[in-house]
Amino acid sequence: MKYLSFALNIMSAVFAFAAAILWWLASVRVVRSDYDGPMESAYQGFMGGRDSVGMTPDGERFDLIATLNAQSRLNSWAARAAAVAAVLQSLNVLIAGYGSP
Repeated sequence: MKYLSFALNIMSAVFAFAAAILWWLASVRVVRSDYDGPMESAYQGFMGGRDSVGMTPDGERFDLIATLNAQSRLNSWAARAAAVAAVLQSLNVLIAGYGSP
């Protein structure tokens, strides 16, 4: 039982670490835009034609919709990894008998 508990803890830690890495990757993910036209204020605005092209503070252009899609996929995988880590910890508590009198 002791080895099973240890294995569940290790697997849970691995999945939790994977979730943390995936969430970090999602936070820094930027999809560069291939649009190289003018970025005047007339081209930016609600329903103004270039709404999905943004600029980072250092002047890099990015595709907002593609960036959000990529971040969403990474967040989804991170949430799945965190859920697996939580299930493994729950199994560890049930199997090892923590909390039993």
